[in-house]
Amino acid sequence: MISVGAIDDDQMLLEATAQWFSGIPDIEITHTAATVAEYLALDARNDVVLLDLNLRDGTQPKENVARLVRRGDRVLVVSVIPDKEYILTTLEAGAKGYITKTTKNLATLAQTIREVAAGTHTATRELAFAMSRDRRINRPDLSEREATMCRLFGAGLTKPAAAAQMNVTFHTAKSYLERAKAKYEAAGRPFTTRTELQQRLREDDIDPGP
Repeated sequence: MISVGAIDDDQMLLEATAQWFSGIPDIEITHTAATVAEYLALDARNDVVLLDLNLRDGTQPKENVARLVRRGDRVLVVSVIPDKEYILTTLEAGAKGYITKTTKNLATLAQTIREVAAGTHTATRELAFAMSRDRRINRPDLSEREATMCRLFGAGLTKPAAAAQMNVTFHTAKSYLERAKAKYEAAGRPFTTRTELQQRLREDDIDPGP
């Protein structure tokens, strides 16, 4: 059984989604909340977290994704807005996928949840479209693990702590950071300190954490 948390400030939609998933034998919505803060207060640990893009508490989508990712959650953004910039910034903040919120997409949503829970990247139509049109210059082509290491190290974690959160050895985590450093240098935007890395992440519109 795949456990799912859902964060959305539309209570009726949450209830309707939970009811629809009650007919899916391998997926269960176990926790719901109107905001990321409320969800974190539940101390819930689910296989996948569905996150509405724009919440009424005024929080920023990429910051909401980053808060959940830093805790170790697998986040799937669900939105009525198929906007390229939102897709890219939430992906860069660590979201595993982005899917449009429509009733005809419920079957696709269920399959996407299964893929995210299994640890695979999801190539939704919206995600593929946005990535194919990312024309921003001087952006290093980081792997998922390199980007994760940069976010964790930029957020203030030590290399051993980042390695533990990523469930890899210290030497593997260090190699991710070194490869990312080399790619930033090749892009003409080197960093040598944590502060400089945080600046590079902000320049790329990636939340580096506190």
